[in-house]
Amino acid sequence: MSTESATWNLLNAVRGESAGASAVESLVVPLALLLALRWADEYDSEHAAIAEFNGEEPRAILPPTLSWSTWRENPHPFSSQEVSTLWGGIRSVLGLSPDPRSTHCDVRLPTGKLLAATIDWADQFPLDTPIARRQAGEAFTELVTRAMDLAQFGGELVTPRAMGQMMVALAAPQPGERIYDPCFGMGGLLVEAAQTLWWRGRDISPGEWTLAQSVPVFGVERQAALHLVAFVRLLLAGVRPALELGDALEREAAGRHHDQGFDCVVVDPPWGSKLGGDQLYEFPIQGRVSESLFLQHAVRSLRPGGRAVVAVPPTLLERSSDYELRQWLLVNYRLELVIRLPASKTGPAIKRCLLVVRCGPPSDTVRFVDIETLPELEQDSRSLANALVAGENVAPHKVQSVPVQDLLKADARLSPPQTLSPAIRKLLQECRQRTEVLPLGEVAEIIASRHIPAAIVSDHGNDGAIPLIRASDLRDTTGEARPAFIPESEIAKIPQRQLVVPGDLLVATVGSIGSSLLIGNRTAPSTEAGSSRPQIVAVAHSSVVIVRPKRLLDVRFLQAVLRSEMLQAQLRAQAGRLGSTFRIVTTELQQLPMPVPPPAVQKRVLQRLADRPGDAIEALLSILGGQNEDALAALLRENVAIRQLTGDGLPEPEELYHLGLAAFLALRALRNQAAHSQAQVTPLALPWLLTLGDVPVAQRRRGEEPDVELLDATRRMLDPALEQARLVEGLLGKELIRLTQRLTLWTGIARTRAAGDFRLKVEHQFEDLAGTGAARLLIKLSLAGRASLSEFIARLDITGETLRVAEFAPGDSTALRVVLSRDLPWEAEADSLVLPCRLVWSARRVDGQPVDGTEALMLRRPRNELARDRSSSALGVSPYITGDVVEDAEMFVGRRAILDDIKTHIGGGTKVILLEGNRRTGKTSILRQLPRPDLGLRESWILVECSLQGTVGDATKDGIPTEGIFRLIVRDIGITCASSGFLVPLPEMEATADLNSFRFRFARALNGFFRDIDPYEALQIYVDMVTEAIGPRRLLLMLDEFDKVQVGIDNGVTSPQVPENIRNLLQTRPAVAAIITGSRRLKRLREEYWSALFGFGHRIGLDPLEPDEVRELVTRPVAGRLGFDDESVALIVQLTARQPYLVPSLCARVFELAKRHGWRRIRSGETLEAASRMVRDNEHFQALWSYAETERRRYLMCLCNRLAGGSQRVNAALLNESLDEAGITLPIERVDDDLKFLIELEVVAMANTPLGPQYELAIPLMRRWMELNVDAEAQRRKAVHEQQSQDTASNGIDHGSDAEASNRAGIRGDGRPQR
Repeated sequence: MSTESATWNLLNAVRGESAGASAVESLVVPLALLLALRWADEYDSEHAAIAEFNGEEPRAILPPTLSWSTWRENPHPFSSQEVSTLWGGIRSVLGLSPDPRSTHCDVRLPTGKLLAATIDWADQFPLDTPIARRQAGEAFTELVTRAMDLAQFGGELVTPRAMGQMMVALAAPQPGERIYDPCFGMGGLLVEAAQTLWWRGRDISPGEWTLAQSVPVFGVERQAALHLVAFVRLLLAGVRPALELGDALEREAAGRHHDQGFDCVVVDPPWGSKLGGDQLYEFPIQGRVSESLFLQHAVRSLRPGGRAVVAVPPTLLERSSDYELRQWLLVNYRLELVIRLPASKTGPAIKRCLLVVRCGPPSDTVRFVDIETLPELEQDSRSLANALVAGENVAPHKVQSVPVQDLLKADARLSPPQTLSPAIRKLLQECRQRTEVLPLGEVAEIIASRHIPAAIVSDHGNDGAIPLIRASDLRDTTGEARPAFIPESEIAKIPQRQLVVPGDLLVATVGSIGSSLLIGNRTAPSTEAGSSRPQIVAVAHSSVVIVRPKRLLDVRFLQAVLRSEMLQAQLRAQAGRLGSTFRIVTTELQQLPMPVPPPAVQKRVLQRLADRPGDAIEALLSILGGQNEDALAALLRENVAIRQLTGDGLPEPEELYHLGLAAFLALRALRNQAAHSQAQVTPLALPWLLTLGDVPVAQRRRGEEPDVELLDATRRMLDPALEQARLVEGLLGKELIRLTQRLTLWTGIARTRAAGDFRLKVEHQFEDLAGTGAARLLIKLSLAGRASLSEFIARLDITGETLRVAEFAPGDSTALRVVLSRDLPWEAEADSLVLPCRLVWSARRVDGQPVDGTEALMLRRPRNELARDRSSSALGVSPYITGDVVEDAEMFVGRRAILDDIKTHIGGGTKVILLEGNRRTGKTSILRQLPRPDLGLRESWILVECSLQGTVGDATKDGIPTEGIFRLIVRDIGITCASSGFLVPLPEMEATADLNSFRFRFARALNGFFRDIDPYEALQIYVDMVTEAIGPRRLLLMLDEFDKVQVGIDNGVTSPQVPENIRNLLQTRPAVAAIITGSRRLKRLREEYWSALFGFGHRIGLDPLEPDEVRELVTRPVAGRLGFDDESVALIVQLTARQPYLVPSLCARVFELAKRHGWRRIRSGETLEAASRMVRDNEHFQALWSYAETERRRYLMCLCNRLAGGSQRVNAALLNESLDEAGITLPIERVDDDLKFLIELEVVAMANTPLGPQYELAIPLMRRWMELNVDAEAQRRKAVHEQQSQDTASNGIDHGSDAEASNRAGIRGDGRPQR
């Protein structure tokens, strides 16, 4: 059997027999132990032959009962003594000191077919020569890689092969040198080093090679299982593995090996772990973050002249908390290279970096390298590494040398300085030519704010406390701070100059750097008369600085200039990154170039910007150049319609339609003025204006509605207009681009509106067919309005006849004639016979969109013309869908407005749509309808449905681990795109054109893809690959049941960074949008710290169905089989509260009774009987009852039911009084909170009456269920007992409900979001 076949069989056995266990635990670790046994057996055989030849007594590692041949014939679990014998013997013959901790007594061998396959795999390799052992080691390495694809083990990181080759190539280990990895994992870097040593050994003499082989490789690892795997891999690679089991950070390697040290250290440490405990050695730079400590440990372990290559996260290169570490590194060691790895390994935002450090005098410069493509072949890695170390040209890779002194001046940030674009440099030069430009530090005092400990921050503003203003509180639109306060007792400890007073400008230095807040007098509290002390308004957080102008510089002008594109570009160029967040230090802020024109000019600039925020630098240069304001710029600023069109929010379709008409008229008027030299327009913008002013819509008569043909002609002219707008520089160009894009969106909405301007009129009459007992029905159809229809098809739902019309124009009429057979379900009604039915029609509008509809008809004939046929044909299977997702568009009723709303916003550029609704409101069914052809989304989008109920959660807590969320999204994107014809393989995945093979290989490759990379980075990489492959189509992520993320966050299973990650993904990728569904609970999350994700989206709430939609849902599925009279439909509307789940559930009960009793017409009595049967034992109402969460809320529901029939209005006060009478005393605010919760759950409804709010149970059916299934008195006792238990637990202080509310809202005790 070949090695590949044996490996395939082994992995198949793992899939089949190790359910729930890691492939590494069940396969790799046991296999490593068997390979060690084989190595020892081969050693014993070889040395027994040598001893026999020399006439000596052989010295064996293994007893005869443990030889490979004996054990293979009778495999059994290894005892602790046998493992200790094996391990001690191997270490002894290698000349290594005993290590009792590395005996690995807990290794569990597999059983059954998996054990047999494992033995077969281990038995296939000869180990009698060094080359044979290396080949076996390479096969074992390949098996380890493929096993990791099946299941990740313990969360350990496996360094990617290409990255490991580059790290070892940069370290350049030589034979005889001491090599060390302080956290070697499964030994990947040390194996690469051993391979390099073997190749370099061919260039030295045999004697030198023998001497070099006596020097072991060194390493430390905490996990015993990984230690075993690495030991065996190095054993097979032909080196002496002096590996220790333990924690490298608990010992000081530089002191432990002080006499020797190491020549070469390579390490890819864990990132982000916070280490604690007194066992940590005191490092030169204090800290608890793992990557910081491992970096210090690595460089302090070097001999003089030794090299260390350390993988670090990019945050370490720039975050302020690591300033001392970077300074220590630059001053005490020779930092040669800072390498950022390519996007192909780390995603669009570079997340992996390598530091190459030498133990020697500091160099004058540091070289920064951005590697374009990481070599896959070892030889190519060595060539690139040699060129980098030698300082040679490595194009196309980007290299920049920066003096160490410059780095030290810039907070020792290990990143090259950014450069300004030519356009920004031109603006700055023009400013210097026209006015005085000085460093900001010369014209204003910049005061760095002190750090405020979190322990003293409160969310209460009483007792003299004043607000704390943070960078996140700076809003250009409102300037309102979120509630955070500093107690009065702490204010006295803050230096007076660092307190915020009126007239101060606060500027953010972290995150959205440059965001500002101007403190006006209106913000300040009043002070006592005659007091000379400045009014203290607030305390500035350390993430903002206070800016106070010194010279004749209007602080409002200063704020406007800081917002300009030129100053923002300067800030970005000087800022560093703290992970994904920008930050700037005070010294750099002081050097910011600030134009200082005369006060009169400052005032003119502010007047020009008063109506509409613009670019202060452009306004300044225009005024200094003696130019009048551009007429087009004035129109954009002053015209109300254009301002609303280009604002941040997208107007509703109806409002957008009228705004677009008004904007075109305004542009037409300015176009005429400019064409006759009556208005001054920037030359670059004039072609755009002439084009927009000449579009057909702009030339129509006022009040005339545009038709589809005119709108199509307008749309064709907007594309060249957009290109003309892109030629206009600065803020004006950006506004023209935005206006053109909004007008393009407008043409689509207007076209849809024009194409839908038609009305179908339906009339009917009977024509008798003498002697047949049947009748012919004549249905006359007329089309009114301005839009025509094509491919018109109509049929009556109770017959098979069909009418087809190729072109149906306004004013035309046509007719459908059908014969009504005697077996139709005519119903007797007084002296008439009635037959409800519907005319179902479909057509194609003039814009090509399909359209359909139904017209309800009530056929009525004299009773004596037709005897009722009482023969009851079988009703068949119930067509009502209860509980399941509605896939079939024919069975999906209502929600048309919601589907259109989604289509409009997705097409209009909305990045996030939040679809909110409680359980069983049809959220998933709506998502399943979005691919329908009539919506047209599939033409421009790949729709990826991703349900968070479709993945395995945490084994012990409710919620999905962070990696599981991103892994699920990647999986669904890949499979959906493949089903749509776009097979986008994962990196290093074998490509295939067969869909089934692709699905299998994709699922298998997922583990490897997520194994050695941050999960969010993995998602970014694959999303970028997909959007490039599917272009110009875009990616619409439909994230169903998304509130499960918050459940995971609350339980510590999911990272609270996930919402921010999703927001970042959507904001930074124009070709990606999302629809997020969740319960009403998301409303609270939107209003709190999830606003980072939902703040730039559009919310759609799933309210109850409309009455007409309920009627259609009731009658359409049984048309021609079962009839409902108007009273029964109205009763269903009332009983179900129009909830999408309850309507078909009740109808299904009606249908069952109709089949049983032979009913063909449903009236109120039949409906009430079905309702009575439905509420006897209903799991839906039981679930709603449990969702109330507390016994007190359930008793509140009982009170709402009991008090509803009384004379008093059921308000919060009455409910609170009733609770008190029941023995449950609590503040009315708590009652309000409970009522809000129950309203959000949609089990209680609030009606606003002239006397105030009134509460009642929202669902009459649930009221009936409670009357049958809930003992109100027993529920009262439960609520009282719950209250007493809470009081006892809190020692008489009632915190219970408050804590519940805080936990539900995700808010900590100090008022801030939980992390």
